[in-house]
Amino acid sequence: MKWIGQHIYDLTSRFRGNVFHEGEVIFRNDVFLEDISSGTIASGAHLGLDSNNKIVKAADGGGDLTSIVAGTGLSGTSLTGPIPTLNVDAAQTHVTSVGTIGAGEWQGEPVASAYLDADTAHLTTDQTFTGSKTFSNDQTTFLSANANDPLVLIKNTADDNTSGRLRFLSDRGADGEDDDSVGMIQFYGYDDGTPSGQQYGRILTTIHDATAGEESGTMVLSVANHDGGLESGLTLTGGSVNAEVDVAVGTGAASVTTIAGTLTMGSTATINNSGVIQVAAQTVIDHDQLANFAANEHFTQANITTLGTIGTGVWNGTAIASAYIADDAVTFAKAIGVTPNVYGSTIKVLPSDFMANEEAGATKTVQFVDNTASGLKPGNASTELLAFVSIPEGMKATLIDVYDEGHNLAVEVYEVRIDQDGITSRGSGNANTQIDITDVNATATNYLMIQVTTTATSQRVHGALVTIAAQ
Repeated sequence: MKWIGQHIYDLTSRFRGNVFHEGEVIFRNDVFLEDISSGTIASGAHLGLDSNNKIVKAADGGGDLTSIVAGTGLSGTSLTGPIPTLNVDAAQTHVTSVGTIGAGEWQGEPVASAYLDADTAHLTTDQTFTGSKTFSNDQTTFLSANANDPLVLIKNTADDNTSGRLRFLSDRGADGEDDDSVGMIQFYGYDDGTPSGQQYGRILTTIHDATAGEESGTMVLSVANHDGGLESGLTLTGGSVNAEVDVAVGTGAASVTTIAGTLTMGSTATINNSGVIQVAAQTVIDHDQLANFAANEHFTQANITTLGTIGTGVWNGTAIASAYIADDAVTFAKAIGVTPNVYGSTIKVLPSDFMANEEAGATKTVQFVDNTASGLKPGNASTELLAFVSIPEGMKATLIDVYDEGHNLAVEVYEVRIDQDGITSRGSGNANTQIDITDVNATATNYLMIQVTTTATSQRVHGALVTIAAQ
């Protein structure tokens, strides 16, 4: 029997009681346990269990368990090494400690902050999130008792011209519709009478037109207006035309819109900060709509038929007839060189205004003939008749008409000065034909000289007209 116990070889033996062995036991093939519902496998054991409670040969140098079947009653406190697969019961009562849970979603009890990493530990201190993060909570609160806190910072560190973004996405799971709200920022505080929060401002963006290819939005900036209710102060609407945005400012007829600087329309400065219109032409202003309009004080030029006094300014209308000029004004006009020869926009040159030229000879005279051939008669066949005309102040001479008996005598017009020698021709032509001269502006020292050259003593010159206009 002793020999058999020491030299069992290729035999199968059944032990009915406990078997104790003091040395190492090596199993070269599988060993089955009928019941391991209780007890433990000590740390460092070189055994492995498969899903059928079969003890299998462990990997060399290790003592890993390849799996634990639910309900085996094995205590995790006495296991060592990584556990690739945990097949536990629904109550999870048999897993009491584990080092790392791999990929998957945690559905157990809330994890204490001590077991969360620094990025997510209750967000009780300054936090930095990198990469994409998703928060599925209905409400996330950032709370701080410090002055000027909390601060939510969106920081972009890319070395380019881009920036961070704050995006609102409204996804109803179907096509968007007009008037859908797509984003809102609200500003709340407390008034001095109630403990509840009061909304003092809001930025709201909605869909103005949800039509595909014609999408336009509306953005409204609103504030509480005296009774706690919100009213829009600035409304931007995409409008119905491409590349157009309509803007509505203020609410209510009593609202006041203040512009600190100059109001520019397009690229033109229109009104400065004193209310002065900056552009010259205002062709569409309706004087009937002016704040100080009085019907008996405003007239169009076409309807002015009676006026008592014209105030200061420059008269730029048609010439005023002498009948409407006071006697003192006529006297003053004479005093500054405007003689009664001025009629409307012309100066009459009379026969008495002519004289003969300087050529020697007793016949170099002129006389006025008062018969049927009335007019200025030269004493010599080739006499130069000279008339001198003063141009009224502020006016200019533009046209010359000389009249004779149909002889069409040669005429030349000169500008002469009383303070120096020399004459300058300003134009020439013939009598009975209007001569367009170079315009001669009136000065304190110049005047016109009209020269008519006769060719026979039988010729008569009746006079001339000088047309004048404002400079």
